[in-house]
Amino acid sequence: MAGVAADTCLDVIMAHALGKRSLSRAALTFAVAFMAWSGQASAMDSCVGTIGALLLSPMPAKPVVRLDIGNPAPRAQKMAARFMEGLKRAGIPTGPHPNVSLRVTTARFDQTPPEPAPAQESDGSDLSGLAGGVPMAMPPMPASRLTQRPAAVAPPMLFMRVEALPTDTKRAAWIATLQCRIAGTDDGQRAEDLGHLVGGLFGQRLERRLF
Repeated sequence: MAGVAADTCLDVIMAHALGKRSLSRAALTFAVAFMAWSGQASAMDSCVGTIGALLLSPMPAKPVVRLDIGNPAPRAQKMAARFMEGLKRAGIPTGPHPNVSLRVTTARFDQTPPEPAPAQESDGSDLSGLAGGVPMAMPPMPASRLTQRPAAVAPPMLFMRVEALPTDTKRAAWIATLQCRIAGTDDGQRAEDLGHLVGGLFGQRLERRLF
């Protein structure tokens, strides 16, 4: 009986140890996954802001994407190519036989321009806002006193809307909108970063969140 009791006690101790080990392993797995997600969410430092997306109707099961560019300017084409590189890095297929078209509209808002400028918006998928063009601006406010120091210049804001249109319906099935504060001067890297961000959420519904 004493031997049976000892064996039972040992079994309980081993089960408890294995349970703790399994719990520790699960906690470690969760921590690694969380750190990977956090690193991905905060890795983009070229433009920091928020993004949200709506799924309006079903998307193709195997989407192949092309970017609908209306601006033939070399600068716009270069930004489009970098945006597509970001999409491909996110695992979105692109190719010669697409079944989804992307329309990208951008606008850039400079809060303290050197001189007044009318508010404008890009005319469609030309990614001009990514290249530092088509600014939206507020007129400068006069200082209340001559000795008042000028306000610090705030980084420009970028607004983007991405529409995914299946070629069989030619209606927007998925829409993502984002706004972010521009950091740095590498417009090409920013375009690729945003393409990667959009590609990672492609076809999904997402409540607005930080990135």
